[in-house]
Amino acid sequence: MYLNNLYNVTGRFGRDPELQTRPEGSVSNFSIAVDTGKDKDGNNKDPMWVDCYCWHKKAELIGEWFKKGDLIHIIGPIEQRSYINKDSVKVDKWRVEVKEFSFVPRNKSADDLNKE
Repeated sequence: MYLNNLYNVTGRFGRDPELQTRPEGSVSNFSIAVDTGKDKDGNNKDPMWVDCYCWHKKAELIGEWFKKGDLIHIIGPIEQRSYINKDSVKVDKWRVEVKEFSFVPRNKSADDLNKE
């Protein structure tokens, strides 16, 4: 268990999950948009985008059952990756390795679930 590094959030798929088969097993990559609430004028703020991935059976289930716009609740450790982009600038990227996930009923919003 990841007691000191556990990310627990609900969001919407920004695109269909990408499922790949690799020698070490199936992997699914996807991004979810997490609601960040409203500004002082009552307008929706831009969502926070969270990059996610998972392996094996979880990857296959997510690839089969979810699509762009669907809500998902995820739990897993967050990690940092660094790379040099095409302009030779170091980029730091955060992503979550999904260890647990759950389907979210369509009649609830991500904002309602993140408040629970």
